[in-house]
Amino acid sequence: MLCNRMKQFREYNKLDCKLVAEVLGISENEYKDFENNKALPTIDIITTLSKFYKVTVDEFYAVIVIRIMACRNHDSAVKAVCSCNISNGGCCCHVEKICIRA
Repeated sequence: MLCNRMKQFREYNKLDCKLVAEVLGISENEYKDFENNKALPTIDIITTLSKFYKVTVDEFYAVIVIRIMACRNHDSAVKAVCSCNISNGGCCCHVEKICIRA
């Protein structure tokens, strides 16, 4: 989820909520609401954060391939995928079969 990614970036950079809120020009409580999934940040907030952390905006909405496992015949595999969706503020994980040979 977006809130998790915001927290991950902040903690990875060893920053506190107050400092990040100051960078964004918002209150610490407003920022905490984003991390606690009580409010949804605007694209301007995400853009500012991406510049601050020196990452792309896409990295806040990452699709993460969790695992790929070959099936018995090695012609196909299953892929577990977790993707975060800003439109509904949720996270969706699913397993799909993929072809690994042409």
